[in-house]
Amino acid sequence: LAQALLCSASLSLPSVIAVMDAALAALPALYVLDLSGAGLDSEDVSRLACALTSTCTRLTSVSLANNRLDTASAALISEAVLKGPGCDGVALLDLSWNRIDSVGAGRLAEALRRCRTKLVSLNLECNDLQDLGIELLAPALRCCRSLRSLCLAGNRIGAKGVASLATTLPHCSLEELSLSRNYLGAHGAAALGAAFRAPASGSDRVDVAVPVVACQLRSLKIAVNRIGDSGAETLAEALTGPSCSWLKLECLDLGNNLIGDRGAFALAGMVAQSRAPLVSLNLARNRLQQAGAEELLKAMEHGHESRLQTLELHGNVDLGDSFFSRVVMASRRNCRSIVPFDPLQSALDMCKAGCYSVDLTGVHLGAHGMERLAVAMSNRRVRLSTLILNNVRLTDRDMQCLCDVLSRGFGIEQLDVSWNRLTAVGAESLSSTLQAPGCPLVHLDLGYNSIGDDGARSLALALESQTQRLTEPRGSPVHADAADVADSDGANTERRVLRVLRLAGNGVAVAGAERFAFA
Repeated sequence: LAQALLCSASLSLPSVIAVMDAALAALPALYVLDLSGAGLDSEDVSRLACALTSTCTRLTSVSLANNRLDTASAALISEAVLKGPGCDGVALLDLSWNRIDSVGAGRLAEALRRCRTKLVSLNLECNDLQDLGIELLAPALRCCRSLRSLCLAGNRIGAKGVASLATTLPHCSLEELSLSRNYLGAHGAAALGAAFRAPASGSDRVDVAVPVVACQLRSLKIAVNRIGDSGAETLAEALTGPSCSWLKLECLDLGNNLIGDRGAFALAGMVAQSRAPLVSLNLARNRLQQAGAEELLKAMEHGHESRLQTLELHGNVDLGDSFFSRVVMASRRNCRSIVPFDPLQSALDMCKAGCYSVDLTGVHLGAHGMERLAVAMSNRRVRLSTLILNNVRLTDRDMQCLCDVLSRGFGIEQLDVSWNRLTAVGAESLSSTLQAPGCPLVHLDLGYNSIGDDGARSLALALESQTQRLTEPRGSPVHADAADVADSDGANTERRVLRVLRLAGNGVAVAGAERFAFA
């Protein structure tokens, strides 16, 4: 209902804004207010701010992105959302892609100091805060203890501004920080490195017996900042220092930063030696060559307690398929709970565990895989009764291996070998197995192979042999339909006979059909 009111074609956006106080009061279940790209002017913003201030709402998210809001308008909204009594449940405030400058940042900082809401995420991407705005905003972050995510990408922030922010990081609760597309350079990276290196007390001494409040960041994005090799080395040194045991940094984005092999070697040393829980490292679109990339991979493969699971290197030198295969294997190992999935091994483990059905549809076994499966099925403790080998590229030789197991009397009652490469030779192997006294097969699907009339004659002979073995045949032993079904009940329950035989799509002509009719 709230979405319908705000987006209805019969009620234009200006008229919605004009009655926003009544609209908010009439919609007590409104949790998300998204007016992104609505083209709000200063009068609209003023009315909206008054409505948010005077009306008690259940809003949890307010988005005014891409509205070209100036400093005054952004200040009105931020004060209404963060300080107003009617918005104490707002957790997300999105003011990205507007025109907020350093003065607006100061007004926003004042609102954060007196914040009444439990604000969790603040998005200020693509405004114009610059260094002065960050210097005003950074101290206020200490007062808003609920804030976990802050996006400052694309705000023309330099080394001076990020230095002010870095001094605040150990004292606030931020877990996600985005500074991409700014002007940090190597000096800005050094300032961030200092935030990771120093405990909150400011002391260089690290005492494990004394609790230290260190930087809480889990995700740092500083892509497109031209930090170069020097900045990468500074960050790597900070993340391998004595205070790194307190760090929680899991994701580090250094994409498009002019980093070459020298920076890559430093970062590789960080991955190999650091105990920081780094999970994702993005070095895409840099200047890495083969040597730097190889060093990173070696650190990922053999690093001490390495947890790195994602290594982005696209947009650098062409490294080849074998390199990325090694990256995949190393990342799987570092995931610890994730291992390369082998469907055949999983099926073998299921056989050992005593399962009753195994489905390997689409798994191309090959001769070696079929031999492994046959060995697993030969165990007397296996309880398997249904085996599905649909589209596994089964050949006549593989079928002979499988028939050797079936002829020993193991309890597979349903066998599906459809959509494979069996010919009359494979059908003859099956026929011999069906004629064996201990064959347990009751349901056999041979559809869409190439057994032809010769294979049909072999199977028909097996049906005759099974019928002759029945001590007390009852009813009609043969029922033929489009799928060629043979059905029979025997008084001797120890002697099982084939009840369902499917041969669709096998090129069986009149001669084969007549042989089945006779059987």
